Amino acid sequence: MPRIRPTVKIKSDLKGLTKLRNVVKKQASMVADVGHFGNKQHNEDNESIAEISLINQQGTSKIPARPYMLIALESPAFLKEYNKSVERVATGKSTITKELSNLSDALKQIMIGVIETSFNLVPNAPITIELKGSNRPLIDTGTLVSD
Repeated sequence: MPRIRPTVKIKSDLKGLTKLRNVVKKQASMVADVGHFGNKQHNEDNESIAEISLINQQGTSKIPARPYMLIALESPAFLKEYNKSVERVATGKSTITKELSNLSDALKQIMIGVIETSFNLVPNAPITIELKGSNRPLIDTGTLVSD
């Protein structure tokens, strides 16, 4: 009895996959800076805005951490924007550079929202409330949201 051997030819177009791989490789080397940088001084003391931001983010032995940057970065709103950006880049509807700029802007706005609702974080100590006149932990002069 003769044997029948089916022959199957599979054609695949890997151009899209190759393009996606190249986009991911390029993206891995690109960064967007979001936060407070440099030596710009806070109006009321000798600390830079970057130092004040770091103290608020990480805390000290006397000041509890209020990680507004991390909260913003891990927020559902930012993750949704991030996923949309990845999709736009992967499908060729946008560039990495444009999406990094968009993500930086989105993250900045989310961080401002976290700062403005910082009463949800660790509250100020009673003495701090008395000195500041409010219980808005990350807002004293408004510098973190305006710079």
